[in-house]
Amino acid sequence: MTVEEIGMALADLSLSSKEMVIFALNDNESVAEAGGSHWSLLCYRRHNNAFYHFDSLNDSNRATARDVESKITPVLGCTSPPQRIHTQCRCQANSSDCGVYVLLYSEYLVRQFVKTRLACFSIPDVLDFPSPADAKAKRRAVHQCIVDLRSQS
Repeated sequence: MTVEEIGMALADLSLSSKEMVIFALNDNESVAEAGGSHWSLLCYRRHNNAFYHFDSLNDSNRATARDVESKITPVLGCTSPPQRIHTQCRCQANSSDCGVYVLLYSEYLVRQFVKTRLACFSIPDVLDFPSPADAKAKRRAVHQCIVDLRSQS
C-alpha cells in the first residue's frame, strides 16, 4: 500500500493525536493473499517520537518494521523523523508462539500506559518478559477463548 492509501484507510483513527499507537506486524508482503510466517510488535510513542520494535525471534522482522515505520510516519503527523529502537526481549522457545508474544507485549504496553495514567512511562531497552510460562498460559487462554466462542455459536 502507498502512504496515501494508508492515510486514507486510517484517517478516522486520528493517529496524529494519539500518545501511543501499537501495530501487530506480519512478514507477509502481499496485501492480496494470506500468508506470512512471523509476527512482531511495533509501538510508536509520541512523547519521545520513537518507534519501539518487539520481536520474539531476535530481529527477524526488522525489514517489515522499517517498511511500516516509513509508511506510517506521515500518518502519525511526526514533525521530525522518529527514532528507531529495537527492544531486546526474550525469544520464543518454539517456532509457533510469535503471535502469543505479540499479545503479551501489547498487554504489557497497555498496562504500563494505563498504570501511569497516560504519563510518559519509559519503555526499557531490555524487556525480561515474557517468560515461557507466560507464553504457555496465554496460549491456553487464547485456546479456551476460541473453544468458548465456538460453543456459543
